[in-house]
Order: sequence, then C-alpha cells, then structure tokens
Amino acid sequence: MTLDQAITLLGVPKKINVKRGTGPSLDSTSIEYAAHGVMIHTLSGKPNVKAIELFRTFKGQFANGIKMGDKVPTLIEKYSVPQSLPR
Repeated sequence: MTLDQAITLLGVPKKINVKRGTGPSLDSTSIEYAAHGVMIHTLSGKPNVKAIELFRTFKGQFANGIKMGDKVPTLIEKYSVPQSLPR
C-alpha cells in the first residue's frame, strides 16, 4: 500500500515523527493513528508503507478475518500449517 492510500484510508494524522538515519536514504517516518490503534512506518523517499504496528487498542480485523488475540488454531485455519517455525 502506498503512503497516499494509507492516509486516504486512515485520515489526516495528528502526529508524524521523522527519524534521521545516517544518510537520507535511511531516514524514516512514523505516523500514529491512536484512535485506530495503528502506527505506520515508511522510509523517506519511498512511496510504500514498510511496516504496520498495531497497538493493544486496535479493534479492527484484517481482510482475511484475523483479529488481534486470535489463537493458533484460528491462524492455522486461515493460513494452514506453517512449513517452518521461528526459533
């Protein structure tokens, strides 16, 4: 998703945080949507959202129906058994 699409979907942010990296290509932006329980992260100069952070207050669900707090059996039902597990 592009940053423009995210802002259109979530609305005008109340808070934007810019972090300077060791070079312009490593600068990042974090946009908080506290009312939605979401923070999005981008790299400067890149049009796409790189990460979505969900707060405990997030009440929504993803397009596939997964919600915060869903148990492993629900995840397996939606995505099937993983080929490997992280150590």
